[in-house]
Amino acid sequence: MTPAMKILKEVFLRSEDVRTPDKKLQTTQGTQKYKKGYEIRLTVYSADELESVKKKLRLYNVTYGKPFKKARRFIIPIYGKDTVKRFLLMMREKKHRAQLTK
Repeated sequence: MTPAMKILKEVFLRSEDVRTPDKKLQTTQGTQKYKKGYEIRLTVYSADELESVKKKLRLYNVTYGKPFKKARRFIIPIYGKDTVKRFLLMMREKKHRAQLTK
C-alpha cells in the first residue's frame, strides 16, 4: 500500500461514514420523494489536511463533491454508487462493500 493510500485509509477509518440507499423507503416513498443515494464522508481537521486529502483523491482519480465545514472540521463527500464502490475496493473495506450488494 502506498503512503498516499495509507493516509486515505486512515482518514476513512476515522469515521467510516458510508451511506447507501434504504431500498424499503425508496419503494414506499418513491424515487421522487426519497433521494438519498450512495455517499462517503471523509472527515479532516485542518485546511492543510483538506488540501492534502483532495490531492490524494485526485491522484487516484476519485471524484468528490464540494468540501464543506461542519463544526470544527471539514467534510469531503464522495458521491455515486460506482465511485463509492471503487473507493471501498481501494480501501479493501469488506464490511461496507457488503452494503452495496443489497
